[in-house]
Amino acid sequence: MRNLILVVLIFVFTIEAKSQLTTNEVTAAKPFNRSFAIQPFSPITGSLKLNYSQVVVKNLTLDFGIGIVGPNTGNVSTNSSGMTAKSGLKMYFSPDYYTDDMKKFSDFQGAYFEPELAVSVFNYNYLYESTSKQIVSSAILLNFGKQRVVGNRFLIDTWAGFGYCFGGNEDYDEPANRYEFVALQELGLAFTSGFAIGFLTK
Repeated sequence: MRNLILVVLIFVFTIEAKSQLTTNEVTAAKPFNRSFAIQPFSPITGSLKLNYSQVVVKNLTLDFGIGIVGPNTGNVSTNSSGMTAKSGLKMYFSPDYYTDDMKKFSDFQGAYFEPELAVSVFNYNYLYESTSKQIVSSAILLNFGKQRVVGNRFLIDTWAGFGYCFGGNEDYDEPANRYEFVALQELGLAFTSGFAIGFLTK
């Protein structure tokens, strides 16, 4: 009788352990809810940009970005200085899955659509004048992008978008580069694109 009870207990324990192992295999081990990223190529255009994201609900993240106008790796003769900021809502419409039962690997992974508001405030030195002028410009952008999570902890994000720009002037030598977007002032249009790398955290 004791042997039978022992066999039954071992059987139950084995089934429970197997069930626990299966559950661990199909559930994300580290549910990260935030991300921090940098745009490594942004100094080429004359600024340094950082991004922050927060999960709101499944397939929806709230994004913020800030930029420092000035740091550059190119030959920027205008010596601009200032700040940029942006905020958007990423809606993932083509999420990537990693198991047969369609459980999502990360809330930060997949193709997305992002309405975004961007603002640039910077001082610009005109090419043929010794004085500088402050330019305040903004844009409403519609971005499409793809974000991937690598090694459960790191992310790679690429995107491009277009929309309407506001503010600025119509001076002939005013720069099209507004550091968060490129402005076609005479048409009222704006275009943007970017590449960011970062890491996930709780």
